[in-house]
Amino acid sequence: MNMEARVLICHKLLHKRGAVSFQIKIDGQRVGEVTGFEREYLVKPGSHFAEVTFSFVKSNQVNFAIDEGGEVRLICTPNFWVVLLPLSIIIAFALLSSIPYSPSTMLYAGGALMVLLPILVIVMVLKPGMLVKLRIEK
Repeated sequence: MNMEARVLICHKLLHKRGAVSFQIKIDGQRVGEVTGFEREYLVKPGSHFAEVTFSFVKSNQVNFAIDEGGEVRLICTPNFWVVLLPLSIIIAFALLSSIPYSPSTMLYAGGALMVLLPILVIVMVLKPGMLVKLRIEK
């Protein structure tokens, strides 16, 4: 008898989401959506990896091994550390404003911030796991 294994996934948030849905990929293949309630997907027993995607945003990759008839519970949550990004931008501009007034210094420091901050934001958004975390519930 060839039994399959179950992967249960749930998206935990502090608020209700709208019509936008994250996609669950198991072994690189899209298998379905991640919603606020628990969803079940069947996989073959063995070693697998899973990730959650939405457009260009990806979660971290979770590896797991599952036996016949077994189950793995995955939880998808937002990464709350990303709120430090706006705080770091505010601190950077506060430090810039504390520099004694010199037009050339302000010009170079402001120019550097205007070039580097968007790059930092883009890297943080595109790096897997920065906005959304996936973990195995024990």
